[in-house]
This record gives sequence, C-alpha cells and structure tokens, in this order.
Amino acid sequence: MKMTSVNRGSVLVADRKDLEQELEGTVKAMSIPRHAMFDPRDNRNAAELILGWSDQMGYKAEPFGQTHSIFMYPQGCRGATIPCAACHYDSVPGSPGANDNASAIAAIFAAANRLIDEDVAAGFIFFNREEDGLLGSREFIDILTENESVPFDPYPLHVLDCVGYTSGTQVIPQGFPGRDTLKKGDFLTLISDFNSGPMADEIVAVAEECVRDLHLESIHIVLPFIHKLIPHLDRSDHWPFWVSGREAVFWTDTAEFRNPNYHEETDTPDTLDYSFLAAVTELLTEVLRRA
Repeated sequence: MKMTSVNRGSVLVADRKDLEQELEGTVKAMSIPRHAMFDPRDNRNAAELILGWSDQMGYKAEPFGQTHSIFMYPQGCRGATIPCAACHYDSVPGSPGANDNASAIAAIFAAANRLIDEDVAAGFIFFNREEDGLLGSREFIDILTENESVPFDPYPLHVLDCVGYTSGTQVIPQGFPGRDTLKKGDFLTLISDFNSGPMADEIVAVAEECVRDLHLESIHIVLPFIHKLIPHLDRSDHWPFWVSGREAVFWTDTAEFRNPNYHEETDTPDTLDYSFLAAVTELLTEVLRRA
C-alpha cells in the first residue's frame, strides 16, 4: 500500500464564498432523515429534489432499478463514455445525513452546474440504499454485467462519500498506513485500488496545479485483490466497482474516523466546513473538466 501526501499554501478562488453559500444551501435542503425503508416519504422527496435540480440545470435524469437510484447526464450524451461522479443520497434511520451524504450531493450538483454552463460532458449517478448493503451500486453493476441498457458508460468514475467534515481528531483505521503527522482531520483522502491508481495520481496532479489549499492524502493499494483483505474498504459505493474489476477512486473525509456525528442525529449542516467542501468541489469540477 502506497500513501502520498499533498499539502500546500492557500490559494483563494474569486467565487469561493459564493460557492460555499451554494453548497450550504444544498446541504440544508437535503438534510432530513431519508432512509429508504424507515423514512420512505423523505427518501422519495430526496429523489424528487435531485430530479428537479437536474431538470433546472438542463440535464436528463432517469431513475433506474428497484432501488430508485438516479442517472443524470447531458442531453445528447446517451450511449457515450463520459467522466462521472457518483454518491449515495439516502441516510441511516434518524440521521439528517448532512455529511453522510448531503455533502457529496452538494459538491456534485455544484460541479454539474458549472460544467453544463461550459458545455463539458460529464455524467452523475445518485445511488439509493447505500446504507442497506450498497444495494444501489450493486444493482448498477448487475445491470452492466447483464448487458442491459445504461444511458452512459461512467469512465473515469469518482465516488464521493462524506466530504465536508474537518473538525475532529484523526484516527487511522487498522490496516491502513499511518502517519504521525495525521493527528488533525483536515484532509481529503483518495483511495484507489490496483486498477485505479493512475486515476488517483491524475487527481493529485490537478490538485497541485489548481486547488493548492486542499490537503490531500492519497492511498494506493498496489497489489491486486489485497483490498478485499483490508477492513473498512467495502463500505461505500466504490466497492462493487472494484470487485467487478472496474476502475473507481473513492473520495472521503474518512467519516467516523474523525467525525463523532457519523450516523447520528447530530450530523447536521452546521457541523460542516464549507470552505473545505468548496475546495473539494473545485477539485472535482476541474478533474471532470479535464477528463
């Protein structure tokens, strides 16, 4: 396992404050318990918000499968291979899910809004029922495996889960490489497997050039299949892609390894660091723009 650290001086973007306000607005709109089985009405309301925002921006949006996950892509890109960002839109029962995972929803919609204005083709997937054993992303892989029609081929794929919290003391999970300097939870972690390591390297290069105030830690699992033996790697929607041999990079603030609000009713919008989330959004936008 190889770990790369990127930490640079601050560079402010002219519209950073506007972006922070946009992100906070999206997080607040989405932050209500929305588990598919325990909060079915609000789970459907969350899906309707995503579909409505997609339409307002000019994207085509289609629910798919039994999980009611959602594809979002530009008009005219059906059948194309396009870069993609993905996240889950459900929460655990009783939790508003501001960081898990409204933070990722907000980052993706902010990036999507900027890219469609520039006529840059990128696709997006919003998985439902991630909190029920990754059912949405597993269903998507089944659709691909069975050669059923999907509106676009998501490559390269970036999966975001919990990307807006920085205020905790950092814990390094068992089985991961540790650094004595990683005491503060102020960084974004990129996790790539044997197949997706070059994608993560490209993200780091973009960050070094364009988003120099974002502290990145890139973990690259260099041996094939060893990721199956490392705890905690199978808990988000990148996992079905890795197991099926498809490339995906996982973006995360490490969730409960720094955030005491993880899966709790205290996972509320006021706990997030919107400057950090804005930097993550800027990086995602530029990575998709260049793909």
